[in-house]
Amino acid sequence: MGELKTGLRKHLATITEQDHELGLIKCTIERTIRKKEERGNYSNETVLVIYLNMGNDTRIPPSDVSEVVRATSDRPSSQFAAICILWRIWLFGPTHIVKDGRATIDWQLIED
Repeated sequence: MGELKTGLRKHLATITEQDHELGLIKCTIERTIRKKEERGNYSNETVLVIYLNMGNDTRIPPSDVSEVVRATSDRPSSQFAAICILWRIWLFGPTHIVKDGRATIDWQLIED
């Protein structure tokens, strides 16, 4: 006789699902940055922090997602001193602002 297991079933993503998710994450980040840069009413010292609330729930960020997020946070911006991305419990950003996933500067929230 078999054993009945309860709880959520683990979802194994296919390559196309992972590629699609990665594309969505990349597009969302780029769209958000472009939208904020177009406003152009920030001081030159502003650090943009994007809260990315998407992607499969994983304990450790997949390497392909980490690479996209890191590359985005390392790129220069015409409007911001730096770009940081908060994804799940991980903070990505330039090394002068983020060290070992923790911010090394004091944050001031600007909402718009």
